[in-house]
Amino acid sequence: GDKDGGTVTISRYARVTDVLQVTEPATVAALSPYYIWTTSYAEERLNWRPRSPLYVLLLRVYRLAHPRTLPVLPAYAGCRSWLDLAEGVPLAGLTPVLPDAEYEERTRQIKTATGPS
Repeated sequence: GDKDGGTVTISRYARVTDVLQVTEPATVAALSPYYIWTTSYAEERLNWRPRSPLYVLLLRVYRLAHPRTLPVLPAYAGCRSWLDLAEGVPLAGLTPVLPDAEYEERTRQIKTATGPS
């Protein structure tokens, strides 16, 4: 987003398609082609709560037909994983970033790497 102008442009929409649990460092390493962090950071997150699994969310990402620029409100500040936007973003005309077959193949690979559910 534009820090000086206090706006952010939303151009993508993501839907959670699967929630997987990971408990082993070897699985975190096997998933490294599919996440943006370093393996050491992902393993650190796995060890953050040793008795709890690390949750892996598979996201189906779409391009918005009409990106929307919104003001960054003070309520959005801080360390947040999720937040509700004060203004809606129109979802008509979504197009998937990856073709269906490619997304299904990547999902299959990730599920294989995480082992039996």
